[in-house]
Amino acid sequence: MGSVWSDKYSLFAELPKQLRYEIATSMHNGVANDLIFFMNKDPSFVIDVMPLLKPCLNSNQSFLYREGEHADEVYFIVKGKIDLTLLNSGISYKTYLTNSYLGEIEILCKCNRLDNAQGTDDAEFLVLAKHDFITIMNEFHAEAVEI
Repeated sequence: MGSVWSDKYSLFAELPKQLRYEIATSMHNGVANDLIFFMNKDPSFVIDVMPLLKPCLNSNQSFLYREGEHADEVYFIVKGKIDLTLLNSGISYKTYLTNSYLGEIEILCKCNRLDNAQGTDDAEFLVLAKHDFITIMNEFHAEAVEI
């Protein structure tokens, strides 16, 4: 019988804080050490967020999201880059590089997507669901202000 995440998380929560931090920073090949989102953050923040991230791949030139769509995820770029593009022309006006993140603005503003986010490489991401992002921001006020 397979374990449920809540069972695994309960076990994880029982570990000493320093060990939980070491485990969290080694998840997803240690990407927490490189992502801008986690720079200079409280260890408790890293411990709570890292287990919530889900891996995602984006094939070349496909859209993560389009202008007007419902904002339901924050994206952390592990490999590759993402361009914000004008829909009709495909002209890029902003590029997000490896170790950056995007998609949080619309969630914080409670609005639909403001841009078209298009992969320019075979990109790899970690994705944080809207519900989890909001929960974390409500719990960690100092980090929320920075973001």
